[in-house]
This record gives sequence, C-alpha cells and structure tokens, in this order.
Amino acid sequence: MFPAGDDPEQARTQALKSARSIVPALAQVAAENALPYLECASGIAYGTVIYGNVGSRERLDFTVIGQAANIAARLGDYGKTLGHQIVVSQNSLPESCQTSTGLGALKLHNVSQPVESYAVAPFLTAPPVQPRPELKGPPPAPKSMAK
Repeated sequence: MFPAGDDPEQARTQALKSARSIVPALAQVAAENALPYLECASGIAYGTVIYGNVGSRERLDFTVIGQAANIAARLGDYGKTLGHQIVVSQNSLPESCQTSTGLGALKLHNVSQPVESYAVAPFLTAPPVQPRPELKGPPPAPKSMAK
C-alpha cells in the first residue's frame, strides 16, 4: 500500500518500483542463503481501500479491503498463470513506465468490468538499500489527542 495523498503519480511510481525490486532481491536472498529459487507474483491496482487490524485478541489480522485490493490480488494470480511476475492495471501504471507489455482487458473473478492490464518486467538487479538513520533512545511518547 502506497498512500496517494496529494501525489497519486508518486504513489504509483513507488508501488511499481517496489514490485520491480522484490524479484531480484529474492534471487539475491536465495543465492546468499543457499535456498532454492524464490518466486513471487505482484498485482498492482490503484483505488480506494480500507485497511487495518481485524479480528479479536485470539486472532488478529492486518487486512486490506476494497475493489483495488481485490483487483490487485486477481492481477497477481493472473500473472502467475502466464509467467508474468508483475501485472498492473492501466490506472496504476505510472506515466514514466516505458517497459510495459499490454495484456488487454482482462476479465477477473469477482470484478464486474474487464481491467485493462500490463505486464512489467522486474529490475535485473535490486536497487541498493537506502541506509536508515540510526535512532537514539526510545521512540517519542504519543501525543494526546484530547483538546
């Protein structure tokens, strides 16, 4: 999930960059740890969702609900059947993406309208990990919401 806020194009770009980075990062992890090839499939869709923890103390799950979440899941599944590791809906494809292959309007399970979709190739190598600033001391106490 990449909240769009005031810049939906940046959210689309970050989502696609993350998906394209995951594939070579998994290959690197597998090689460094003598693991078999690790595969993944990513579906990306743009839209409004609701997310959060759902459940009880005995079983609490973080979940995402909404049409965009359903479309993303279906696109990922569709990609697996055709050997595409990243499949995105047209409305989530950043304008800057020059490496997509049109898949046409896909009829997806539990989605009322066909979704114009594209396959995007992963990066050949994972981008370098950006170092995080070191935090010193405990995190700050939450601010009170009371007025």
